[in-house]
Amino acid sequence: MLEKFRHRSLSRWSGFVSRHPWWVLLVAFGVAGLCIFYTLTTLTFKSNRNDLLSEDLPWNQNFIFWQDNFPGNADFVIAVDMWKDDRPDAETKTAAEEMVDELGPILAGGEWVKQVVWGYDPSKASPKAVRLLPWDQFEMQMRQVGESKLLLESKTPQHFIQGIVGQARRGGERASEMSEAEMVGGLNMVKGLVSGFAERMKMPADESLDLLQYVIPEEMAVKWEYLVTQNGRLMFIRITPKVSPGALTPFEKSIVSIRAEMDKMRVKYPQLDFGLTGIDVVETDETEAANLDSMKASIIAAVLIAILLVLSFHSFKSPLLMLLTLGVGIAWTFGFLTLTIGYLQLISVIFTVILLGLGIDFAIHITTRFELERHNYSDDEDGFAEAITSTLEKVGPGLVTGALTTAAALATTMFTDYKGVAEMGQIASAGIILCLIAMFAVYPALLRLVKSRHKHITPIDTRVVDFFKEHWVMPFVRRPVITLVLAIVIAVLAGVAISRMRFDYNLLELLPEGVPSVEWQERISRDGEQSIYFGVSIVEDLEEARKDAAAYLALPTVESVGGVGLLIPSQNARKVKEIDHVRESLEPVLSEVARGNVGNDAMANGDVNLVTQLTGLRTLLAAGMLGAPRELRGPLSELLGALNGFIANAGQLTEEERTARLAALQRDYTAWRIESAKLLQDLLDTTPLDVGDLPPAIMEPYVAHVDGVTKYALEVFPKVGEMEAAQGGPLSEAVLKPFIYQMRTVDPEVTGVIVQIYESGKLIWSSYLRAGAYALVIVFLLLWIDFKMMKDTLLCLLPVLVGFALTFGILYLVGVQINPANIIVLPLMFGIGVDAGVHIIHRYKQDKYTRPLGLSGGTGKGVSLTSYTTMIGFGSLMVSSHRGMQGLGFVMMLGIGMTLMACWIMMPTCLELRTRRREKRDEIKREHGNRYGESDEV
Repeated sequence: MLEKFRHRSLSRWSGFVSRHPWWVLLVAFGVAGLCIFYTLTTLTFKSNRNDLLSEDLPWNQNFIFWQDNFPGNADFVIAVDMWKDDRPDAETKTAAEEMVDELGPILAGGEWVKQVVWGYDPSKASPKAVRLLPWDQFEMQMRQVGESKLLLESKTPQHFIQGIVGQARRGGERASEMSEAEMVGGLNMVKGLVSGFAERMKMPADESLDLLQYVIPEEMAVKWEYLVTQNGRLMFIRITPKVSPGALTPFEKSIVSIRAEMDKMRVKYPQLDFGLTGIDVVETDETEAANLDSMKASIIAAVLIAILLVLSFHSFKSPLLMLLTLGVGIAWTFGFLTLTIGYLQLISVIFTVILLGLGIDFAIHITTRFELERHNYSDDEDGFAEAITSTLEKVGPGLVTGALTTAAALATTMFTDYKGVAEMGQIASAGIILCLIAMFAVYPALLRLVKSRHKHITPIDTRVVDFFKEHWVMPFVRRPVITLVLAIVIAVLAGVAISRMRFDYNLLELLPEGVPSVEWQERISRDGEQSIYFGVSIVEDLEEARKDAAAYLALPTVESVGGVGLLIPSQNARKVKEIDHVRESLEPVLSEVARGNVGNDAMANGDVNLVTQLTGLRTLLAAGMLGAPRELRGPLSELLGALNGFIANAGQLTEEERTARLAALQRDYTAWRIESAKLLQDLLDTTPLDVGDLPPAIMEPYVAHVDGVTKYALEVFPKVGEMEAAQGGPLSEAVLKPFIYQMRTVDPEVTGVIVQIYESGKLIWSSYLRAGAYALVIVFLLLWIDFKMMKDTLLCLLPVLVGFALTFGILYLVGVQINPANIIVLPLMFGIGVDAGVHIIHRYKQDKYTRPLGLSGGTGKGVSLTSYTTMIGFGSLMVSSHRGMQGLGFVMMLGIGMTLMACWIMMPTCLELRTRRREKRDEIKREHGNRYGESDEV
């Protein structure tokens, strides 16, 4: 009854379309126009990978909390290479500093930028932050602090100079222990101090002078600490962008404005190599590349499909009508997705390519059959109606079943937790049905108006070019047993290969080629030895942060800890021990000076004594100039010049002026001692570092205030050795899985982009496996409902299963692993591959005698052409710069090709065996019948 109802419905619909083609087209194109207008004015795009995930997932909720509350998670990074030819280069470093100092303020004043950080003023940091220095620098700093004992013990300038002269006369007991930089620094410090004394002699006694600015000369003062990698190769500018309302991607305008300023800097600093990157920059560039690639692939697919159809059907009209009808179906699909979802994302953007490959299949089957039927009917409106009715009656059931199975297979992804996959399945499955409706309505109406007569159709048997010939498969069909045995052996070998394949989580290998942000992301990891992917642990107090940081650093997979982990110094216990040792030696005099107990030593004859001491120092240094190393002669000469300046300035004063100014010098010297003592006390403080010990611009991204509670973010960076770097870096399986597993031993709720990549990869894998299983079950049920026979149902699934095995076996042989991009083949191949089997079984039911069975009457050509168009649709993705789309295109083209081969060989072979058995049974029955008749006659 269902079959009769279906045939009656198709007959009535064919008659209606034949009699009222203009009404059908008016409604169809009108709705398509409305859909296009609605899409252009409403549809948006989501580039953030996190938009592809369900917000109900616990690990995604942790990530969303971090994104919503910690402002630095979306920061961009401008990386500047300070090396030349893979070696440190002073000129390049200087140019990089100049460029960064110029570019930073320009970007900070930009309309689409919230904040720019390219370093900090060390004077804004707490003195005890000295513990954050690398050990060699920290050790040198502690030696200098230890030498400050002379200053603390010297209550007057002459006592201080006397101590310096004494050290010099002893020949520099530590000279062999001191580096050249330390000796030069010491000479410059004394020169600065003497220059300050000389300046004091020029100033009125009632004015004050800060001697500290002379002790640390301007050329030695660290005015700015740049953001650089630990190996010193790359310098960074960190940019917090503003969201771009109304743009295709959230930070589009910010990225465009930043790159415009960077282009200006490239003209001014052509010797520098620098680029913009960051996770959101990469995702924005990936979105643009995916959109461009999808558009390019769609155009290429449409052109190649049109050429294929023109060559196949020896006509321009039919292919153009097919593509026009397909365009209507795609327009309806755009309207559907805009109404139901409202946006596209990185996965669903390829739905047009899917529909180009699959939607055209319906028109191919209709056209192939219609060309055979049209010559059997009169050359008028009634004849056309009868021809299209006969066509739809013969291919319509197969088209409906094929469309339903394909749509159902795609729709199974809607039941997964991966929202991006579910949305793609929802759009593509609806698009398949809408394209089928268009092919049943718009295409016959267009044929009625454009190709209604015989003369518009070239008979198939007169065509020179054909894309399927029966004799291609007959050698396999004639030897069905051998063919099936070989197929089983190959499938088993492929199954063994599949069992050895693994899932590759590394998204870096899927990103677009030739995109600067992607290249700089890789360079930061390779050249800067620093990953932009890290785990994030959110804690509620700094004590917990210190405890967790220590636990993380003890893990073999962890390289370093950032965020508020910046407040946890490396080798902290060793540094605290060294600080305690230095403080113990300075404590008595340090406390006394810091409390203001500096004594009331009068400078009786201080001017004479001071001048005498400085004169003696000058004599000593002048005598040692000739024997001094060449590197020290310049600083010694400058110190002698400062001594000459002081002596000359003091000699020009009257005794009264000199006495008053020396008293003022004593006052300024005392203030310097007290200030230095307080600074040293702060520097020797061993209490744990707090957020306030570093500049706000450095720490703000890692501190959040949520519902009155302060929370802190630790950043945990993976350790990537040379072997792991060669295998794909921080996102390779060798790094990713053990790193996340070990982090969770410290904090089970650890988050971050690297965790999202791992968890979303697992989710994609499980989602597609589940969708593939659902697809298999649903397709099986739909086929069983259609055929009512188990053997037909199983035979329909056979080419898909064989195609799967061959596809993944070949992928294993060529070294391609399963990844988040190409795993989409699971539900797609179930739906697409089974479609050919449906038509072959339907054809076999109509004609059980013409060889090759199931491929006669234009079905072989139709199945082949539909597979070719699908292969073209997905194969066009191989021209993409996006490596994920490239891989998907290759795998799908290979999969459909293998499934087509299985349809060509396996199905007619199995049908041949079935037919031979039936014919043998019939022959046996006839023989038994004849014998029974003969014996009866006797």
